[in-house]
Amino acid sequence: MKLFSSFQPERERKSYLLHSVARLISTLAGFGVPVREVLQGSGVLEGQLDNPQARVSFGQIQVIFQNTVRLTPRADIGLHASREARFSDFGVIGYTLISARSMADAFELGLRYLRLASPAVNSTRQYRAD
Repeated sequence: MKLFSSFQPERERKSYLLHSVARLISTLAGFGVPVREVLQGSGVLEGQLDNPQARVSFGQIQVIFQNTVRLTPRADIGLHASREARFSDFGVIGYTLISARSMADAFELGLRYLRLASPAVNSTRQYRAD
């Protein structure tokens, strides 16, 4: 059996905590990429990066990711940024995923509770026989 999923983010709703993007920006800064250039056109202010309650929209994150791809000196920048990530960054969802019995269970749980971790994203799941 295979699981297929699709996601439909609400582009402008500010539902995402900025901490994961802040981690990426910090990683880029470590490689000499100016923060102001990474944030250019996103509407995110540099001072917001230190605010643990700051929220951004999916659209703002997309702009930051597009700037990252354009500016990054490394193709593996996401791997470098994710080295610092902790399951606790994702709250209860992170703990749920790390305690899953298998990768398939973790994936299923992640999709089931996606709205808790990312309220601006709608998802649908569909199972198909092999």
